Amino acid sequence: MNDKKRQRKLSDFDLSQTKRALPDSRLRPIVISLDSDDDENDGTENCPGDVKVEVTPVTTPCSPAEHQETLKQRPNANYRTKIDPEEIADTAGVAGSSSDVFTTKAVTNEESIPDPDVVVIEQKSVFVDVTASKQTLVSETLAAKVEHQEILCPLCGLVLTHMELHIRDQHCDSCAGTDKLDTRRSKKPLPPLPDVKKIHFSCYSIVVDGFNYANDPSVTQYFLSHFHADHYIGLKKSWCQGTVYCSKITAELLVYKLRLSRERLVILEIGKTVNISDRVTVTCFDANHCPGAVVFLFQEFDSAGVVIERVLHTGDFRSNDELINSINEFTQNAVIHRVYLDTTYMYPSFHFPMQKSVLDVTSRFAEQINTIGMQKLFKDRQTSILSFIANPLTRCHRYRYVFLVGTYTIGKEKVAVALAERLGTKIFLPKNTPKHRIIQTYEETFPTHLITHDVTKSCVHIVPLRTLSSKEGMQRYFKPISHLYEDMVAFYPTGWTFKNGGKFARLYETLEEKIEHTKWLLNYEEIDTMNEGTLFRQYNRSSRFQVFRVPYSEHSSFKDLSNFCVKMTWQEIIPTVNLHDPYMVSQMKQWFLAWKRAQEQITL
Repeated sequence: MNDKKRQRKLSDFDLSQTKRALPDSRLRPIVISLDSDDDENDGTENCPGDVKVEVTPVTTPCSPAEHQETLKQRPNANYRTKIDPEEIADTAGVAGSSSDVFTTKAVTNEESIPDPDVVVIEQKSVFVDVTASKQTLVSETLAAKVEHQEILCPLCGLVLTHMELHIRDQHCDSCAGTDKLDTRRSKKPLPPLPDVKKIHFSCYSIVVDGFNYANDPSVTQYFLSHFHADHYIGLKKSWCQGTVYCSKITAELLVYKLRLSRERLVILEIGKTVNISDRVTVTCFDANHCPGAVVFLFQEFDSAGVVIERVLHTGDFRSNDELINSINEFTQNAVIHRVYLDTTYMYPSFHFPMQKSVLDVTSRFAEQINTIGMQKLFKDRQTSILSFIANPLTRCHRYRYVFLVGTYTIGKEKVAVALAERLGTKIFLPKNTPKHRIIQTYEETFPTHLITHDVTKSCVHIVPLRTLSSKEGMQRYFKPISHLYEDMVAFYPTGWTFKNGGKFARLYETLEEKIEHTKWLLNYEEIDTMNEGTLFRQYNRSSRFQVFRVPYSEHSSFKDLSNFCVKMTWQEIIPTVNLHDPYMVSQMKQWFLAWKRAQEQITL
């Protein structure tokens, strides 16, 4: 079936013409199904509300009397299916009178034998009666096999093709460390602390982002890089293994969400050095991840006050030149002996544009939609009959569009800020909701007076990502505010699905290939800029609401990691993600070596 062909409705079928065109021997009863929620055409004709018309073969000729005899011989055969009563009523009203097309009949007993001149199609308490003596609806469906390209998780390699969109993101974000995880302790004994969670100095040890492990009496100082569940998992009100060091925002979230005692918290300020022992200090830098996320730089001194070791722990971070320059300026370009690196996107094929470019292009795109209009911008001439009905009411709308931005419990808010500033509006957030109370802990990171609780003063709304995961979720959100906004557009920020057309699909197996690719990549600026076509290509004419996936990530891309490790002076890199795969670990070690060699060659 041609995908570009307009989907036919029941009202498109001229039943009388159909009957004259086909001999009686080719007439078949049909089954109308609403079982699938899939937006894509799967090879069957779709009716309003994604009603699938499926051909059900019946022995010919199929007169009503013969059909009843068939049912008696096959008691399990039925034509019951899911049908929305409103869809039936709407279809009957458009196509003609009930005597010409469909009628509905209340049946109280499923065992009742229907009228011999009627074929009954049932959905719960709703029956569709097709009067076979007058009209017979005929549809021949061509089976079209739709081939889908396999989608793999970039971290563990799990096939995600058949998962729903929000389930894919939940899986990948749990691998990447950006979504909620189950924070409840298991009844089984907790495992011992892995070496990657502990940082050893000459006199003692500390732990970074490791709270769901057996108590180690030798450790009393714990550091939390940011408030994402895969990092704080294990923390709760009764946790009593030591003191937690973190940023002010993270501390407020720990108190509010986990009821952790403030007495167990030590707040660290960005750029301020704090002594955590007689000979060890810690300094925090902005990790450019979620609000409150920090990079830790530990320094150990000898008795004379000379630095004998520097250890950098990135937590989760989105590297950029500002962070690199801040660290190099603080250390005066001195060597960092150990770097615990966020290796979420340690794949040469994963690249996405710089955050600033994504925010600029996305906000400008939203401005075009708001100014020009969706249909005119995309040259879409199709107009729903509902638009004609609603046209007299458009003057009552306060705004043309409401723009939804999906966010995590904490994170991705920068997209909403960029849209609001570009459109000259505020960001709406319902008062006293869980999201509002969370944002209150870091509201100072937003521009002044940008948050509002008055829906009439904003056309940019922050919503959970799950709201954008289904048509029903979006419809539920839009219905109460439809008197204020003419239409709704959504942006789904995510980085892991962004592709570069296979340009970086090579694995670069040898060390020399890795070195050459690193030097070439650092000078290749095209991938740093987002192409507006990335958004335009996602427009779906058949969707009630448009959802645009934005390649916005708060983790470092492969190029970001390459740039960070080439511009920093280091001795050893210890990966913190993707440690489950021995092959991946060996590849990461080779890339670290390639970055060191590239650094030496570029310096020369």
